[in-house]
Amino acid sequence: MRVACVGGSSPLTIPGTGDEIAATDRVVLPVAHISSQRLEPYFAHAFGDESKSLELYTWGRELSAALFRDISILEVALRNSIDRTLVERFGGDWHLLAAALFDERTYRQLAEAWERLPSKFRNSTGERIRGRLIAGCMFGVWVSALDAGGKTGLAGPCSVADHDRIWTRDALLSAFPGAGRVAGMERRQLDRAWAHSRVREVHILRNRIAHHESLINGYPIPGSGSPDAGPERRSVRDGIAACGLLAAMLDRDLQRFLAATSRVEQVLAADPRIGWG
Repeated sequence: MRVACVGGSSPLTIPGTGDEIAATDRVVLPVAHISSQRLEPYFAHAFGDESKSLELYTWGRELSAALFRDISILEVALRNSIDRTLVERFGGDWHLLAAALFDERTYRQLAEAWERLPSKFRNSTGERIRGRLIAGCMFGVWVSALDAGGKTGLAGPCSVADHDRIWTRDALLSAFPGAGRVAGMERRQLDRAWAHSRVREVHILRNRIAHHESLINGYPIPGSGSPDAGPERRSVRDGIAACGLLAAMLDRDLQRFLAATSRVEQVLAADPRIGWG
C-alpha cells in the first residue's frame, strides 16, 4: 500500500491545526473522498484490489503533477513568445486590434481575460496592462489564435479573419524559432496549421490534467474519430513527446532544461504496477 511516511524521529505538525503525525504512523488516502466512477479505471488495473487501486490513484496524481510542472513552464514560454511576435508585427497595443485581427472565438477569449482584470487597470494602455492581460489568458487563447480563423462578428471587410495572414512563415519562426527544424524532422511543411496542431496536442493533455482525469489508459483527442470507433487516443508517452516538441519549437535551450529537470521519467519508473507481477 502506498503510504505517506513522516520519516525521522520527530513528528510532523499539521499547519493550521497543530495536530501531529507520529513518525511511525501510516497515512493513507481515505477512499470515501473518491467517487467509485473515478476509481473505476484504477480498480480495473488493480484487479479489484482496493488498496492497490488507491496506490495507483495517488501515483497517478504524482504523474499528473510532474507533467503539469513541465506544461506550466511551456505555457508561460508560449504566451510570451506569441506576444513578442504580435508586438513586432502590430505594435505594443495589438490586443486593442484583436477584434479585427482574430476571429470571434479568439477575441471573446481575450475579452473574457480582460473582464477578469481589476477595473482600475482596464483604462490603461502599454506594456504593463498588456502583460496583465497575457498572464490572465487561458492556454486555449493561443490555440484559438493559431487556428484557421473565421467570422469576427464585425461587418464589412473585417467580417472574416484569416489567421494565415497573421501567421506567415516569418511570424511563425519569430514565435517558434526552432519550428523549422522540428517540422523538417517530422517531414511536414512549416505553416500555421502544423504549428496549431503541435500546440493543440499539449493543450489537450494540459486540460486532461487540469480536470484531474486519469492518464493510466491514455487520453482522448476531442473532435477526432467516429461515433462507432470513438475518439483517437494518446498515451502518456505521446504527451511527453508533444511537450518536448513544443519546447524544441520555442527554444532548444528550453527543451534541454525541461529534459534535464523534469520529474516525469522518475515518476514513471515508480509505477506501482511494475512491482505487482
